[in-house]
Amino acid sequence: MSRPALDLSPYGAIAHPTRRAVLDLLREGEASVGDLRGRLSAGLSGPSQPAFSEHLSVLARTGLVTARPQGRERIYALKAQPLAEPFDWLREYEVFWDERLARLGAFLDREKGRP
Repeated sequence: MSRPALDLSPYGAIAHPTRRAVLDLLREGEASVGDLRGRLSAGLSGPSQPAFSEHLSVLARTGLVTARPQGRERIYALKAQPLAEPFDWLREYEVFWDERLARLGAFLDREKGRP
């Protein structure tokens, strides 16, 4: 049985929670593979080393991270530019959330007896 083709767009890359977690960690600064994997699975059973390497590979192939050698390690850094397209697309839907949050706020104000 063949595996489905991997979506190497920014949308496909951020679709997986492990890859989103890696991006979140890299917002704090550069990190080695071991550091990322250790922080990601702190107290939990995280992905296997091969699975984690594949997640990093997907992020690198989509341009969301870069890797540079440092001694025997590879140091990863966030490159957020490819996220601009999904961000711009999601921004079009922001009006729906703003409207719903405003209605929720008005409802809560009425419940508390505020005008």
